[in-house]
Amino acid sequence: MELNRQSRSADPAPRGIIRFRGYDSHTEDSPFIRVKHNHDMKEVWQMMTDDDHWRLPLPKLLISVTGEAKTLTPHPRVKAILKQGLVNAAANTGAWIITGGRATGMMKMVGEAVSEYADATGNQTGQELVVLGIVSLGCVANRHLFKEKALQKNGRKPLTYIMPGEMSDSHCAPLDHNHTHFLLVDDGTERQPGGEIDFRSDLEKYISTQKKDSQDVKIPTVLVVVEGGVNTLKTVRKSLKRGSPVVVISGSGRAADLLSEAKKLDMRRDGSRTGITLTTTKDILDVSDEMACRALGDINECLREDRKNNLVNIFNPAAADSGTNFEREILCALLKAQNLKVNQQVSLAMAWQHCDIAKQCIFSSENRCNWQEADLSSSMLDALVEDQADFVQLFLDLGLDLERFLCVETLWQLYSKCLAKSAVAKELLTYSSSRITSTATTTQYEVGLDLKDNPHLLFDISKVIVHLLKDNSFNFYSDFHVLGEGFQYPSFKHPERELFLWSILFNRRDLAQIVWKDGLDHIGGALCARALLKEMSVIAEEMEMAEFSEDLAKHSVEWEAHALTVLAECYSRDHLLTHNLLVRELRHWAPEESALLCTSDTAGHPAHTNTPDTAGRPTPLSMTESYEMTDFAGHSACQTKLTDIWNGGLAGNTSIWKICLCIFLPFLIFSIKFTDDSRPRNKDDQSFKGRKNSIFPQDPGCSPKKVETCQEEEDAGRRDQDLNLRLKSVSLCATGPDSIDFGQALYYFYTAPVTKFVFNIISYLCFLALFSYVMLVKLNKTSPRAEEYVIWGWTLTMVAEGFRRMSVSR
Repeated sequence: MELNRQSRSADPAPRGIIRFRGYDSHTEDSPFIRVKHNHDMKEVWQMMTDDDHWRLPLPKLLISVTGEAKTLTPHPRVKAILKQGLVNAAANTGAWIITGGRATGMMKMVGEAVSEYADATGNQTGQELVVLGIVSLGCVANRHLFKEKALQKNGRKPLTYIMPGEMSDSHCAPLDHNHTHFLLVDDGTERQPGGEIDFRSDLEKYISTQKKDSQDVKIPTVLVVVEGGVNTLKTVRKSLKRGSPVVVISGSGRAADLLSEAKKLDMRRDGSRTGITLTTTKDILDVSDEMACRALGDINECLREDRKNNLVNIFNPAAADSGTNFEREILCALLKAQNLKVNQQVSLAMAWQHCDIAKQCIFSSENRCNWQEADLSSSMLDALVEDQADFVQLFLDLGLDLERFLCVETLWQLYSKCLAKSAVAKELLTYSSSRITSTATTTQYEVGLDLKDNPHLLFDISKVIVHLLKDNSFNFYSDFHVLGEGFQYPSFKHPERELFLWSILFNRRDLAQIVWKDGLDHIGGALCARALLKEMSVIAEEMEMAEFSEDLAKHSVEWEAHALTVLAECYSRDHLLTHNLLVRELRHWAPEESALLCTSDTAGHPAHTNTPDTAGRPTPLSMTESYEMTDFAGHSACQTKLTDIWNGGLAGNTSIWKICLCIFLPFLIFSIKFTDDSRPRNKDDQSFKGRKNSIFPQDPGCSPKKVETCQEEEDAGRRDQDLNLRLKSVSLCATGPDSIDFGQALYYFYTAPVTKFVFNIISYLCFLALFSYVMLVKLNKTSPRAEEYVIWGWTLTMVAEGFRRMSVSR
């Protein structure tokens, strides 16, 4: 071990860096602080967390492990379960593990668990887990190296500490090299175990009073008891006194088995004082009568505390399937012990990232009366910001009303917090906004996403969306910059759309999936996501963020696949309604569809609303063309619909020769068949059977709202055209359902795109023929002929048509 002294000898708490040698250690550097047994806890805490010292991140949970300090020999399966559960609980929740810090018994087992975790995860430094050893300096082997005179003499030079050989002193042991940090407690004694118990208890109590910024509750503490002796019972008593829960490992031996058996007897007693006897205590702990009496007093005190708050939890690893059961037992014990409101319990479960614990311990059927009346809005906001999709889904399943949850202020908070949290997203959106201010002359406000409290944030986001999609019909929040005092923040009619846009802009895959399934117009939403992510990928590539650009591109392809999945299912159910869906305007993706439920301020004045010109709003087919979605466009539904549009009212099997002849000989139109939609659909049509089924039959977790959405899409298509196409022949006067009158046939024929195309081709060939004839035969050098005036006029009409098409395209 090398000791690099980092403080002056006059420091009240000498500290340094321990570097273990000859241990095959994964923890190369282990900082230590030597403290007095009555050291001020505030000062110790500052040294552990300040930037000038250890710089430890604040824990979300303290897992204090106590027990056997000499030889621990549990069954290999039990040992594996304890190791896995303990390390998983710490790694998954951002917890600190606190032990006695020496390389014996239970403390060594914890160190081995950390080492195995480092090997399994590739974390060779072990710094992801904080394993703090609080050890009595008088019980450390080679403790003379930590004496103040030795530290003064050595100065900043390293000291080599080699693992001692066979230890003859049972009260001393070396430090465990797998611990990441050490507090060496100097109580003035030597070879007397337990000198650190009071210090450790006081430190844990002090830490449990601290609050982490992202939590609205104090840092919780749980004590895990593995075997142990008299001092272990003292530690348990102190932990219960301060209200910390205890998880006792049943079957691990000695003190743990005594507590477990005492708990069981206390639960079964019928009023008589039946429990653990002094003889039993003495035999199991193998101590003197005096120590056994002291231990029995601690056990009875523990039982009295347990009757008040039910803080003692028994875990039997022999009956557990894996370490996951132990991890769950630890977290459930904490939730049951904390006298917290539902929102505070949810905050803890979210901090630990354990939705299963929330379902089991918080939102169980037994606690229904508690959580049904809870307002989960703040928890929902935290889950969205922290990208915890499983909690978002849980809150929606519990009946959280998105219309009540999402108002303008909440949406503003979402964007503001996530921009502050995600540097990459902020940089990407800021870059997009800078391009708006430099290229768009119609922008009325300078975009300022980098401002901490930007009241125009939603307005700026809307401009970014318009810039990315290059379509002003997606200007959702054009007037949301007027958020002044006295404004009553309104809610949205379709909050799923606003959350979906937010999740796409921040590349939140799982959240986008959840909101998309719960929302409306699945095809339109998936295509919008595809377009947004594709444009964001291009911008990320321009900013030389290659990996992020590739991730956005993959995400965009996934959304095109989702749109294809919905389209294929709808097309398999009903061809006609699917065709209508493809040409319907995206009503749920237009600004006027975000009309607010509350539109007046507290003074009674109407709130600002924006009603842009919605002429030419996008449709799925137009978006497919604009954003080059080739896979979606290649689906049979799109191809057949494009064919129908191309043919207009003509039958699909009409030959080009018939069209050419009918252009110049209109009376031949009697030989052409037309399609008409004058006959209503039969209500018993087989294509409508099964419409109540989900449009995602392969998804067993599909929400009922998704089924209703598909029905709404189909019903909207039926409102546009609930008719069955059929072929009709031409007659002078339509006399039956299978005929069409001559005038209507001429209109259908000459307005069909295929007819216009053929006519333009013939017209252009005639123009070329006339031009060639004039140039080769009739060109007059003195004065223009009539043919030349025709060519000039013809050319001007073609130029005008070209400009018209350019303007329409823009």
